[in-house]
Amino acid sequence: MRKLSIIIASSMVVACYAYKINNTAYYINETETAITQESLKLQEMIDLRLPAKSNATTGTVTRHKINSVGFSYSLFIIGDDPVSHQWLAEHLKLLKKIQAIGFVTNIESNEAYEALQKKAGVPLLPANVDDLLTVLNASHYPLISHQGEVWQ
Repeated sequence: MRKLSIIIASSMVVACYAYKINNTAYYINETETAITQESLKLQEMIDLRLPAKSNATTGTVTRHKINSVGFSYSLFIIGDDPVSHQWLAEHLKLLKKIQAIGFVTNIESNEAYEALQKKAGVPLLPANVDDLLTVLNASHYPLISHQGEVWQ
């Protein structure tokens, strides 16, 4: 009788652990589904911003100071064009070092955005940058705004 009691008790303990393991697998599956759903929502939000167009064009930006009140983050502006792609490759190390937030304009498709985002490795937001360029006293990109200075 004692052996039977030990076997039953052991079986109950094993069943409880099995339930916990099974329940954990269910939780992980539900969490992965929720993360995927959130990713899809974020993707939809990005898709709504595309295409992102502005009046800005690629060109030369002369180094100058700005009143940086209200700008606590470093930022940069690029487009989806060969000049911007080359500029991004040349400045990527600095952009990562200063933790710059990027704005990309004159970009047409989600595929182009994803390729540029992968190349950048830093946050990129598709946007019309006309108002931002006015504040930065510039009309061309690519450019960096960091610690009250704007330059290429």
